[in-house]
Amino acid sequence: MNYDVIIVGASFTGAYSAWLLAREGHKVLLLDAQARTAIGAHHPVTMVDTDIFSRTSIPRAEGDELLAYIDVYYAYSPSAKVKKPVNYTSLQLHGHLFLQRLLGYAEEAGATFQQEVVRGPVIEGHVIKGVVTTSGTVFSAPLVIDASGMAQVVRKHLPEGVFPPEPPLTDDECGLAWRLVCDTGTPSSEVHLYFAVEGGYVWRSPYDIGLGMMCRIAPEEARSLVMGHAERYGWDIRNEGAESVGKLPMRPPLTNMVAPGLIAIGDAAYMLNTVRGGGVSSGLKGARVAAEVAHQALREKDLSLERLWEVNYRYHREIGAEVAYQNAMRLAVMNLDNDNMEFALATDLMGSEDIRISLGGKILDLNAVEKLKKGLKALSRPSLLMHFDSKLSWSKKIYQHVAQFPELPQAYPDWRAEWQHIQDKLGQ
Repeated sequence: MNYDVIIVGASFTGAYSAWLLAREGHKVLLLDAQARTAIGAHHPVTMVDTDIFSRTSIPRAEGDELLAYIDVYYAYSPSAKVKKPVNYTSLQLHGHLFLQRLLGYAEEAGATFQQEVVRGPVIEGHVIKGVVTTSGTVFSAPLVIDASGMAQVVRKHLPEGVFPPEPPLTDDECGLAWRLVCDTGTPSSEVHLYFAVEGGYVWRSPYDIGLGMMCRIAPEEARSLVMGHAERYGWDIRNEGAESVGKLPMRPPLTNMVAPGLIAIGDAAYMLNTVRGGGVSSGLKGARVAAEVAHQALREKDLSLERLWEVNYRYHREIGAEVAYQNAMRLAVMNLDNDNMEFALATDLMGSEDIRISLGGKILDLNAVEKLKKGLKALSRPSLLMHFDSKLSWSKKIYQHVAQFPELPQAYPDWRAEWQHIQDKLGQ
């Protein structure tokens, strides 16, 4: 059967895109390997930005779906002797209920859901024409949206010659996220972050505990690591529930998310806040851009690379620069060893405002940078001074560069070369 749009993956971004496009009158097929009622079951607790509903037109969460309104994060040094309040607001949602609501909206608007395992794209002359399942069933559509997460079941099968390619995700660009749903005794408006692991942190919220962005251990070691910190810090853990572990893409979003007849969104395009390890908010915001461009492209019957390029242009200028900056700030703030992290927090070289900016992706004020430099010079840690000085400078450059994403694909190669240069400097 032919459709206007095939969306692979009934994720938050996939379900949301299906709703947006179906309500515009497009014939939408939403495919997922899981059964309809099981989708989202591994998201019992999901953190989202407070502006997510105003930015996406999704009706606000309420009732059992809204778990908590978080208005303060507390950041702790590795020893937990230093505690800093960070005024940063967010929402904790029951992710399963939220995603099921989005799926309901999509189906009410006319989208069709079908449980299928997609093997890859159908390609004719370097143009994506649909998908084929593991059973051999072919579904055809002029546009395919890959919302399959890190599996990238469509995008990763694109052959050479589909412009323009990007290197595959490396092990160094993957982070680990482990979570245990439980009662923690944490006040309903608070989240506590302990910078106790190099390159990440452990946390406790009102409804769960977990480990974020620690990629130097095996997944099976995550539970014992977090439980060890829970005992060390005296957390009161009760009523243990669902446990989950998985990898996250710890890198900036794809610089190119489109090909002829294809758009990648969500984790399939690495639309992720790498500081918090959360991809729902940034993914939904990106999916809105993709659906708006897709709607117009379908009306014009033009699914070429040049027409879909608007997804890249709008996403990076509206959202991607902020997300890329968040990733750069993660490298500046969170990749310190425990001794330097303890020092930075204890001497207020890393203040509450710096952490809030890292969480939110806002540009660090230059006056704050100058104060930071003076403090480091006075406290005689030149290596730490050089680290912050370099990371903060290149972080600002990556924001400025991504915010100037080229409007046309012809200018992309030169832009991409400079992007890679800045990324290399950030990684040093």
